[in-house]
Amino acid sequence: MAYDYAISKHEITNAEYTEFLNAVANETDYWALYNPAMAGIAFPLVPVGFERLYEVVPGYANPPVDHVSIYDAFHFANWLQGGQLSGAAGVVSTEDGAYLMAFRRAPIPRKLEALFIVPNTDEWYKAAYYDPTANGGAGGYFEYPTATDTPPNCALPSANPNTANCESVVSAFTEAGAYPGSSSPYGTFDQGGNAWEWTEELDTGLFRVIRGGSWFTTASATGASISSSQEAVGESIAVGFRIAKLVPEPGHGVLAVMVGLVLAALRARRDRPSSNDARR
Repeated sequence: MAYDYAISKHEITNAEYTEFLNAVANETDYWALYNPAMAGIAFPLVPVGFERLYEVVPGYANPPVDHVSIYDAFHFANWLQGGQLSGAAGVVSTEDGAYLMAFRRAPIPRKLEALFIVPNTDEWYKAAYYDPTANGGAGGYFEYPTATDTPPNCALPSANPNTANCESVVSAFTEAGAYPGSSSPYGTFDQGGNAWEWTEELDTGLFRVIRGGSWFTTASATGASISSSQEAVGESIAVGFRIAKLVPEPGHGVLAVMVGLVLAALRARRDRPSSNDARR
């Protein structure tokens, strides 16, 4: 079954996640969405007026947010689903929307009415590796998310093609768009290196699949045949996420996308190639 969707051009940044935290600060358990170990977000001890608002650490606005669980990512998607990006008034609950968060350690499947989502593995995989212009327009898959079958060069940020933040060359997250010459065919960045990224896919037990490698993994870890997993409640210095948006059938409303969520449009399929399938 084919369907249309879009995926964020970059990983969710500290600035975007900070806006989310401050928007939902009236929720009873909003505190669970923040981890003091986050490198780029601070919770000042001195209130601003009558409120204590989260702040971006100077110089850390544009790297991806870290120390987020898959459930934090689901809450973020619910915030978008609730209409914050379309200018809805008031505070929108993040307990329901694309995901019902009543039981945090349950599998929590995507709801039928979901619009903003954490991409599943197929959606993430196609955005990273698929080239619709390959093979005379028939389409095909690259091995790496920099539009090549050659492992990326782990290097400092530049506009050089086929480069990525990996093998501890930088030893930290780089900013969104730091490798402008190394996008996927669909125009996404950092699906290889920088941060491992959550997907919806369940692994064993309460673990979820993560993909793309990180700033300290090898270049080969960014390849199409490589995935890992982390416990769903886990919050790591090396794991972030990006958001996707399902495109409704004609006649349904679509929320405006703001707050820097630039989306690349795709048409998804529910399958993806095996390691034996031909690529580009």
